[in-house]
Parts: sequence; C-alpha cells; structure tokens
Amino acid sequence: MNSGTLYPDLPMTLLPANLSTITRNWLYSEIMELGSSEPGLRAQWLFPVIVCLHNLEEAIWLPLFWQRRGWHVLTSGEFRVVAAAIAALAVLVTYRSTCDGPNSLGARLFVAFCLLMLLNAVWHLAASIYLKAYAPGVVTAGFLVFPVTSYLLVRAWRSRYGSCNFRRTDKRK
Repeated sequence: MNSGTLYPDLPMTLLPANLSTITRNWLYSEIMELGSSEPGLRAQWLFPVIVCLHNLEEAIWLPLFWQRRGWHVLTSGEFRVVAAAIAALAVLVTYRSTCDGPNSLGARLFVAFCLLMLLNAVWHLAASIYLKAYAPGVVTAGFLVFPVTSYLLVRAWRSRYGSCNFRRTDKRK
C-alpha cells in the first residue's frame, strides 16, 4: 500500500510525481470512479467551476468585442449581472442534482444545463472559425467547457443519470 493514497490498488506511477498528494488522490478517485455505475458527484462540481471561468472570460472580453463591431446588445454591467446569475444557477442546479438523486428534477436540470453549455462551447468554436479571430469565451469553451461537459454527459448517459426512464413497466407485448 502506498502511503497517502486513497486507492492503493492503483499504481502511483500512472500520474506525474510532481502533483500534490491531494491532487493525486482526487485524480485517483476520479479514475477509479470511471468504472462505477453512478455518475461522479465530485466530478459534477467541476461544472459550476467551468461555468464561472467561462463567464469570467466572457465578462472581461465580450462587451469590448460587441462595441468594436458596433453591436449594442447589453452594456458591460448588464452582461456581468447575467453572467453572475448563470453562474449562481449552475451552482444551485449542481447542488440540487447531488442532493436529490439520479432521477430527480435537479438531475434532469443538471443534464440539460450541461447540454446547453456544450452547445454554447460549439457556438464559440464555430464563431471563432467563422470570424477567423478570437471570439470571447472560445478559450474556456475549447479547453474547459467542451471536455468537461462532454465527460459529464457521457457519464450521465451511461448511468441513465437524470433520465426520464420511458421504459414500459407492464408485461404486455
């Protein structure tokens, strides 16, 4: 057994040695959780973190982006209020989904919110390609939102997390 690890059956050599013990233990727990049938509750908390980081990138650069193009959609203050509200909603939905269980309304809202953020990431990537320039939000969309929401949605799909469960319950054919 390796000291300082939560999962002694997983070799310590799988992850770089320069990671802190806490980081290594968290990564080990996520790796070990990949084979379980339940979606990772700890992994779900990555969602509000990436939403906050993505909204921060947009709040910094999007108002100036709009102004340079002559688009007057929202003022920077209005956009920052909306971005903060979306981040707060991400925290609330994640909290409800982890507390209420896999087939709850909170879980369904969590899956729907993940899907919306995945579509938002695709939008940012497409906008950046179309404009042939930096589109505010594309960095976090490409490096955080797309991979994390894809991971969470695949985990949810495999475990039927947040599903409406439309299977027939009667025995008739």
